[in-house]
Amino acid sequence: MIVGRSVAPEDGVDAQMKDHLAALLDDMNVASDRMNAREGVEQWLESSAHSATRAIAAAWDAERTPRGFLDRHRTGARFSTLPDAIKTEALGRLADWAAASFGSLDAVSHERHAFELRFFQFSDRMG
Repeated sequence: MIVGRSVAPEDGVDAQMKDHLAALLDDMNVASDRMNAREGVEQWLESSAHSATRAIAAAWDAERTPRGFLDRHRTGARFSTLPDAIKTEALGRLADWAAASFGSLDAVSHERHAFELRFFQFSDRMG
């Protein structure tokens, strides 16, 4: 089985923003499960496969800003299901934190992104 996914830096703008948003939502007593379904499936595949390997199929440089994250995240699948009042408060607090942490919502971070393929091989139980 082959699974592909985009990979961004673990310490990049999006990762930092996601982590802080999760903390804000926790402070607001809103459940925020950071593990998504894809991660759960990949963990299951990893533990069930006979072997697993990774390969980078493509890599590119990207420019990320806190404002870009805020714009993209506003309509994200899980976040968009929250009540409007919670979304507004959380994004406002996140914007304030980001402006202080990055110096500006428009501060540009140059990051290396990649498209990773994961190959999972399963035992042939029929032979």
